[in-house]
Amino acid sequence: MTVRTIKAIPDHIESHIKNKSRQINGDKNFEEYIKQFYGKIIHFDLMGFDNDYLFAIVQSSYEFYKNFSGSTKIRIFNPDQKEHGWQSNDTVVEIVTADCPFLVDSLTSAINDQGHKVNRIFNRVLKVKRTDKGNLSDIYNRNSNNIDDT
Repeated sequence: MTVRTIKAIPDHIESHIKNKSRQINGDKNFEEYIKQFYGKIIHFDLMGFDNDYLFAIVQSSYEFYKNFSGSTKIRIFNPDQKEHGWQSNDTVVEIVTADCPFLVDSLTSAINDQGHKVNRIFNRVLKVKRTDKGNLSDIYNRNSNNIDDT
């Protein structure tokens, strides 16, 4: 049985970054976003997905994440291949906000209270720098001392 380790996912997708450079327009932050998005994830159910699918998920998430004016952003959608670059029968909830303790726990509880099941959680607090207009200018390594977490 093959198990994707924490490091294996970013390594596999890294080759796709180079091959799909037109899609990401050489964005210097995208590679760090991928590493932090998939870093520390051990999901046996990710083993069934190919790298193009995993790449499309993180690319869609990054496009939503990279602009943030300071007001919480929420996107709830059923991924569609044509619109999002990937497809799933699951509903996806994405939130971009300043670091908010217990947000994930509270949201998971509320979803469960409504009788729905949470299949997967990708939760990352990123250390970033943004322009005055909220555009992403830098994503710092997790070990960085910068403190602008959004």
